[in-house]
Amino acid sequence: MKNVITIFILIFIVSCKRPFFQEMKAFSELQWHMDSIAKFNFTINDTVQLYDFYVLIRHTNEYPYQNLYCFVTSLYPGEVIKCDTVNFILADEQGKWIGRKNGKFYDNEILISRKVRFEKAGVYSFEFVHAMRDTILNGIHSFGIKLVPVPYK
Repeated sequence: MKNVITIFILIFIVSCKRPFFQEMKAFSELQWHMDSIAKFNFTINDTVQLYDFYVLIRHTNEYPYQNLYCFVTSLYPGEVIKCDTVNFILADEQGKWIGRKNGKFYDNEILISRKVRFEKAGVYSFEFVHAMRDTILNGIHSFGIKLVPVPYK
């Protein structure tokens, strides 16, 4: 009986951390061009559920900066549009990469918003364009987003 309860608890914990949505956009030849849009669409049906919203960035040592500025355009159901500029920190003040090393890549999972509620059912779209001064950013492998449901309490 004790083993059954332990297994149930483990399954519950693992299922709570499963992403509702996760997608990565890869860039050819490890280069993110200024005119390349990383666009993500997902459908929300449950307007009560809260989500933790993450940005995922995979890069190499060839990336020349400690941060990554992006222009973000958010399109909500009902044609509500929001635009913002976000700065993602990829290295500490000494230049040491913050992300988890995976071979020649560094994987960054950056929490950008906790307990987000999508108030209307429908399709949501998020578009990211890099806002750095270089036309081409070298060393960027991919960019993505992840939404993780926050367990009900």
